[in-house]
Amino acid sequence: MSRIVAIAGSTGLVGSMLRHQLQLREEVSEIRLLQRSPQGIQSSKENEIIVNYELFDQVAAALEGVDELYCCIGTTNKKVQGNKSAYRKVDFDIPLALGKAAKKNGIKVMLKISAAGADAQSVNSYARLKGEIEEALKNLDLESLYIVRPSMLLGPRKEFRFGEKMGQIIMQIFHWIIPKKWRAVQASDVAKAMILKAKKPQKGNHVISNEEIQLF
Repeated sequence: MSRIVAIAGSTGLVGSMLRHQLQLREEVSEIRLLQRSPQGIQSSKENEIIVNYELFDQVAAALEGVDELYCCIGTTNKKVQGNKSAYRKVDFDIPLALGKAAKKNGIKVMLKISAAGADAQSVNSYARLKGEIEEALKNLDLESLYIVRPSMLLGPRKEFRFGEKMGQIIMQIFHWIIPKKWRAVQASDVAKAMILKAKKPQKGNHVISNEEIQLF
């Protein structure tokens, strides 16, 4: 049976890996790439859809007929120039809008990239925001929701991040003495784990931990 999948955040590290791996799935007939601005993507399977996430009806329309929704959208303080409101809009408001649209359309499974250590009660603002969107999505009572919590991601990024690059080097040097919960993981393995979970989703809310990602 052919399936239609959608990716929000397809230009990021995990999103780009998902695009590549989903292209190889024979049962996937269409990959909808939800974009805030045109990327000029042309592919026989891919369909680029420009979405204003502040217009819910537009988000819901973009997800009509979708079987699997992969939410990889996110930002950094550098991109939003330290604007906390703009940061929250990308990391909380947009994923929540996608979750509500998934609920409205009866999408079978939604998979959301979060982060190891996500906790709505954390004193760390990054971990707290990740935990808050996790809780908000869980409260939507979706048919099947997978929260994916990777630690530091390894893989080729389009933009250079000095601090992250140094962290990746340190993580790889001391790989074996770092607890599995915090070990760096390949973005391609995160994408693989998400796709395999989506093929046979279980009902309810689930968490894919960093330790579990390393098993794929």
